[in-house]
Amino acid sequence: MVRRVDAVKTRNDESGKWVNQYHLLQKVGAGTFCKVLLAKSDTGIHAVKRFGRTVLKKRMVAKFDASGASTVPFQQCIDEEIRILGRMSHPHVVQLQEVLDDPLDENLYLIFEGLPGGQLMNWNEQSCSYSAGPAVERLGSAVTDSRPFADGPGEERNIFVFSEVLAKHFAHQLADGIAYIHSLGVIHKDLKPDNLVLSREVPEEWLCQLDVSRWPKLPVLERSKDLPKVDYGELVVKIADFNCAEECPGPNFEIFDAQGTQNFTPPECFRKEDDGVIKGKPRDMWSLGCVLFVLVYGRCPFWAEDNLLLQLQIMQCTLEMPTGGPVLSKEWTALLQSLLSRDPSARPTAEALVQSDWLK
Repeated sequence: MVRRVDAVKTRNDESGKWVNQYHLLQKVGAGTFCKVLLAKSDTGIHAVKRFGRTVLKKRMVAKFDASGASTVPFQQCIDEEIRILGRMSHPHVVQLQEVLDDPLDENLYLIFEGLPGGQLMNWNEQSCSYSAGPAVERLGSAVTDSRPFADGPGEERNIFVFSEVLAKHFAHQLADGIAYIHSLGVIHKDLKPDNLVLSREVPEEWLCQLDVSRWPKLPVLERSKDLPKVDYGELVVKIADFNCAEECPGPNFEIFDAQGTQNFTPPECFRKEDDGVIKGKPRDMWSLGCVLFVLVYGRCPFWAEDNLLLQLQIMQCTLEMPTGGPVLSKEWTALLQSLLSRDPSARPTAEALVQSDWLK
């Protein structure tokens, strides 16, 4: 149950800024029309989304439903996100703990559980690639360079990716989280590595124990013989950022827009077939397929700098495994191909993945 507080008191002292019992430490990111702050209280670490109330009221955003397109105040979208997250409690879904909503305060605050592990993978704009979050946090910008993937095969890129074993571990957790979300009639609509976070920080001594490799040459990081093997059970990933999420009535869980991130959006969202109606669950499963592709390759399965060309690539849906990439098992390749099927009905459900013997 999410706590709602309608009285907010802010203060500044020698330690910094406080909002009620939360000590705001530093900015750690930005969301849609909001800042994301790290905070601390007597109960632990928190992530805080701070929205300006003026923006919430005056900013208009597009909304699509069975009756067509309309515009609504952004406040309505945030109210929907709060309502959806208020229904959720699952080990692989980020927990909204408290909402600070004082109409006399200039800001609205959403207080989430703290996830010190950070993003599962980090995007590098210059190299157009993702790298394993734990490696990026420890090694910094040294793990990526500025050459984009379009430059051609065979170039050293220093992109750290997860091995199939570790990617499989995360895949089961993500499928479990998505199955839970879908069981509540909710479609996430923006599953991508940026919205997946680790629940705990990865200690420095773990880095050489993680199954991460450098692509395309893929030399596995040297392991220390003096350290015990990492227990992957301690690596927990959680699904975050429900800003695009939508509650949909069954049995088809229909949505009517292509909202989300285009690189992770399925072809049916661009084809405009069936009067623009899209089945929500297969839409999320396509995005999961893109995420799993990124975990092992560090790049999106479909990529173009021009949005129209990107949409054409996705609609043509010719999936190619990068040359020089990791050698994957037949089962993993088949999983990627099934999730990235052009036919939405051919994609496995999250429930089916959770129950599959191979992914357990």
